Amino acid sequence: MKLPTEVKLEILKFIIPKVLKLRGFFLKNKHKLTKPRYRLPGPHNESNYIEPKYDVSEQKYNSEGYPIYEDGSLNWRLISEDPKAIDFISQNLDKVDWSKLSSNPSAIDILENNQDKIDWLYICINENALRLIENNLDKIDNEGNDAWSWLSLNTNPKVIDLLTKHHPELIMWTNMKDNPGIYEVNEEVYRDNLLYFLY
Repeated sequence: MKLPTEVKLEILKFIIPKVLKLRGFFLKNKHKLTKPRYRLPGPHNESNYIEPKYDVSEQKYNSEGYPIYEDGSLNWRLISEDPKAIDFISQNLDKVDWSKLSSNPSAIDILENNQDKIDWLYICINENALRLIENNLDKIDNEGNDAWSWLSLNTNPKVIDLLTKHHPELIMWTNMKDNPGIYEVNEEVYRDNLLYFLY
């Protein structure tokens, strides 16, 4: 006997969060299993990844708890993306990495007051920057399709409406599975992209 579509969707809604929770555990601990790699802006292919210059699983810190390089100098790339370091960042704006800071969810006030320094690609993954993004869609457009695709990495549930309204064809559904708002999309979209949520 075949189950009705509605029943299948309800079953999947129950199963998928558990699968994603397990996936999240492995992602959180993957640095213990594999050497980390970073995605560069651009097409999603093997050549567009880089190996970090240091092993983040063996990151060194100074006596104040800030990440440092081998020579003892502060690692401003890591500091700039750390939400807990926002007070220290505020006192050293001349040293921060503005690309990384643009993705820092605790840096909204700084970014609003320094919009000329915002990296409009990296801000797309900042879950607290949706108002800034919505007020500067022209700058997002100037970054090209990559910026709209990167918005798919944003975990703010409201970003789904922004994407489906402006560029639904650029949504990267494989990146949307960590967005809690994905379960609020209409049934047709949910069904058509279901496999993407599982991988």
